[in-house]
Amino acid sequence: MQGTEINGKKLDGIECQGSRGNRCNVWSPPEVEASPPIEKSGNRGVVTTKVFLDVRVIKDYTGEVLEDSAVRGRIVIGLYGKDSPKTAEQFLKFAKADDASDPSYNSGMFYKHQAGRWIEGGKINGLNLEEFGGGQVYQYLNKIVNLNPILEANKLAHTRKNLITHRKFNAGPEFAITLSPAPELDGDWTVFGEVLEGEEMVKAIADLPFVTGKSLDPSGTIADSWWKAQNNYFKGLAKQFGDSRANKMYPGKLLRRVEIVKCGVLG
Repeated sequence: MQGTEINGKKLDGIECQGSRGNRCNVWSPPEVEASPPIEKSGNRGVVTTKVFLDVRVIKDYTGEVLEDSAVRGRIVIGLYGKDSPKTAEQFLKFAKADDASDPSYNSGMFYKHQAGRWIEGGKINGLNLEEFGGGQVYQYLNKIVNLNPILEANKLAHTRKNLITHRKFNAGPEFAITLSPAPELDGDWTVFGEVLEGEEMVKAIADLPFVTGKSLDPSGTIADSWWKAQNNYFKGLAKQFGDSRANKMYPGKLLRRVEIVKCGVLG
């Protein structure tokens, strides 16, 4: 094949040899560490509220109609309202936003994968941190949104997959779902819920290709050399266009679009 495609755009002269591109056959999801049985993990809070996220995953960009390669499904999340009341309440606010002028997971995305450890979601389109009055504030639809940093601790650790967690001091809507035990999150993140249904959708997201930050092929092989060439090409392209975020944002970035198309609270 001459050239490759990245997010639907053909780039001539660059062969797909690694985790990038639509027609790349060497991609395989990272191995994940097995979780202990729930009853032995000592890590289950009290579910007080159930929330659903309807997700649309674009698995391939090569077809003329994106919906033909889309996978849809529902993730049901149980919130630990007694163990993490502040964090759960903030998540609930974004999940049940009735007013269209308020930021909601209805226009949210999953956007990042930490190899085999967790996936990150909850980034809401149009909700951005902006400079204002010498500081930073969140703005949505040209209005300031009052979001306060949350610092909340409990005894729940990141001992198994399918836990919902939030970074401490982060005022935004972003959250993560663990794919395996992730003790490195203990201390800086707060567990506030778990996936009750829809584990197959979590896996569908985790199986998508992402920017690894390193080659998946043995060092010194032709494929490894091609990967390094591609990596340098994209970083150079970003630098050429003045995108200083490349080194910070690209590692872990999903190379397929994962949208939250609907959300709400279950009775």
